[in-house]
Amino acid sequence: MYFNYDNVNFRYEPFPIGLATPLLYKDVYQEMLDQYPGLELSRSLPEFGRKYSLSEKYNRTNYRKYIASHPLKISESMTTEPPL
Repeated sequence: MYFNYDNVNFRYEPFPIGLATPLLYKDVYQEMLDQYPGLELSRSLPEFGRKYSLSEKYNRTNYRKYIASHPLKISESMTTEPPL
C-alpha cells in the first residue's frame, strides 16, 4: 500500500474532510522524487502563462515514452517502512 492511514483525523463540519499525516512512506516519496520527469520532456504552453505539460492531450509522444520507460514498482518495503 502506498498510503499510510495510521494517523487520520476527520472533521465533519461544515463538511466531511480527512487529513492523513504523514501520508506517504519515506521510500515511496523518495522514489516519486527520483522518478519525476524532467522539464525537457514537457511542452511549453505559453497560452496558459508559464505552464508546461507532459500529458496525452498536449504532449502525447513524450508522455507515452516516459510512461513506457518508467513502470510502477511495488516493493515490500513500501508497505513496511515507517512513514515520513
